[in-house]
Amino acid sequence: MHKKMKDGGTYSSTDELLSDANARVAVGDIASALRLIQEFVQSVIGDPRTVAKIFANNSLDTFCRDLGARVLESLPASNKKNGAGECGPVFLATELYSTGGHTAVLEDLLKGGSFPGRAVILLTNLMGTANLEVIQQRFAPYDVDVQCAPDAGPEAKLVWLLERLRDLHATHLFLFNHHQDSVAVAAAQRGLAQQTVFYHHADHHLCLGVTLDYDLHADCSPMGFHHCRDELDVCNTVYWPLTASDCGVSEFDGRSQAGGHGLRTCTAGTRNKFEQPYQYDFGDLLPKILNATRGTHVHFGLLSEPTLTRIRDGMQSLGIAAERLTYIEWVPSVWKALQEQMVDLYFSSFPIAGARAVVEALGSGTPVIAHESYLSRFHGAMDMLYPEAFTWKTPDALLAHLAVLEPQRIEQERKWARERYEQMHAPEALRAAIHAGLDAPPAAPLRPYSPDLLQTFLDERQTMPAVDTIRKQLIEVDGELRRSRETLDGIYASRSWRLTMAIRSLTQKLRRQGASH
Repeated sequence: MHKKMKDGGTYSSTDELLSDANARVAVGDIASALRLIQEFVQSVIGDPRTVAKIFANNSLDTFCRDLGARVLESLPASNKKNGAGECGPVFLATELYSTGGHTAVLEDLLKGGSFPGRAVILLTNLMGTANLEVIQQRFAPYDVDVQCAPDAGPEAKLVWLLERLRDLHATHLFLFNHHQDSVAVAAAQRGLAQQTVFYHHADHHLCLGVTLDYDLHADCSPMGFHHCRDELDVCNTVYWPLTASDCGVSEFDGRSQAGGHGLRTCTAGTRNKFEQPYQYDFGDLLPKILNATRGTHVHFGLLSEPTLTRIRDGMQSLGIAAERLTYIEWVPSVWKALQEQMVDLYFSSFPIAGARAVVEALGSGTPVIAHESYLSRFHGAMDMLYPEAFTWKTPDALLAHLAVLEPQRIEQERKWARERYEQMHAPEALRAAIHAGLDAPPAAPLRPYSPDLLQTFLDERQTMPAVDTIRKQLIEVDGELRRSRETLDGIYASRSWRLTMAIRSLTQKLRRQGASH
């Protein structure tokens, strides 16, 4: 009888957790052990107190790696006789999406041309939410073979992935796992590819796989690189900067302020970037920004109706005309939208910064102002900016800066922004870092920073009652899901299920052969 998960998936120690997991492995219940690690990590990252505080755990990573090695050793010998290097790069991910995030990063690696051969994308689909059709359409221009692990339990997914990786024997294996994907980390065994690269995109929460000894550990932000190398002591760390295709710089001079209409400012991001529990509220601050600049503002990204109402009410109370705010729910390119809207100044989102949007703003030659979050440097984008860029801790500091900002300063910052892009975030910079291997240049030095631990505590004290209520509700749902998963895992592991799947596969094959005749 397995021990039940306690308190929504948490244990009193990782020793207790791994003792439970190893007990399941000892009786051959690989699926349950993998699921246990997945649910534990999910419970940790779901607690807001852990964000940008807990990043990695070697005991969990080692368990996943060793379990994967054990399963690999138990597999029958492969009949496939492919030699090393017959397959190009393989990207192992939990799931991918139609836009944004690590999906865009993966696309940048494909576009860069640094990894020859036809690429293969393998998805674990551990959470069962991947849309294979959307992903295939997303990567259709690149002639990529997208494959998804079977709709089965974690052990069956792991076996399938290990067999595929063994048969492919890729030139490069890139691990793009979600935080809690125990199956992906277990599958990324040394020797299954000529080189294995852990791409650390999930760098703001606890993430499985961070501490393992891969050929390369690639971080995509200055914050992540310095933290992994200098504080977590991760080996083989390299900095692979975020990039954006160069869409050029507009040739107009002075932009909107030249007509005496004040600054044209901009923000970009959806509600998940702006609408988080935090001392400073975007809906309250934006009308004050408009009042300070005496200009106009454009926002790209979907916001909630309460936030929009707060903005409108604030503008009305300050006597600011509604037409001074332009709200666009979605744009295909922040870079091009900044140029089309003739933006003078871009504010990085807060309390959670959008790193890729900052890169596009820099490339477009738009000056950037970032928030220095009191939670952690991972929440803001100040370390991605040119050294002369202004950062703000409090709204009063931001408003005071805007009140005295001169056109000449903005013109100079345009040059600095573009130079930062060309040096650090152009596609050529990423290609150079890849080709340099372990000799890639490090990320730029970090700015001085210290968090406000007291304010962080006060925030947590306010939000925890609501979080605890939600957690209790999730515990009940999680229990029902776990019972359903255990039932499905038992079905997937049964001989009758395997026989049914084999018969179905044979039937489909015979139908295809019959249709071809």
